[in-house]
Amino acid sequence: PTLYFLQRLGFTEMGKNSFLLPCSVESKLMPRLLYFQSLGLSHKDAVNMFLRFPPLFNYSVDGNFKPKLDYLINAMGMSVDDLKACPQYFAFSLEKRIKPRHRFLVENDVE
Repeated sequence: PTLYFLQRLGFTEMGKNSFLLPCSVESKLMPRLLYFQSLGLSHKDAVNMFLRFPPLFNYSVDGNFKPKLDYLINAMGMSVDDLKACPQYFAFSLEKRIKPRHRFLVENDVE
C-alpha cells in the first residue's frame, strides 16, 4: 500500500526515496500530509512540499512541525504559504540555526 500511495502522490523515483517504503500510510504518511492541509494549504500544495522534500514524512508533527511553524508565524511574521517555497525549513534546528539567524537579521535591520 505504501508504494501505491507514494506513486499516487507523484513520486516516480523510488530508488532515492526508498526510505519511505517501510512507513505506514495510515500512521505516518497521511497524518503528516493532512497536518499541512489542516493549516490551510491545498492538497496539491501540501503534496508538492513532500515531493520537493520527501524527508518531511519522517519529521514529527508535535516535535518538529508545530514549534517551527509557531516560530515562523509568531516571531518571524511569515505565513504558512511561505513554506511552499522552502519545505526544507523543517530540516534546520530551531535553536541552533533558525533562531540565531533570525536574531542576527533582526539585530542588523535586515528584512
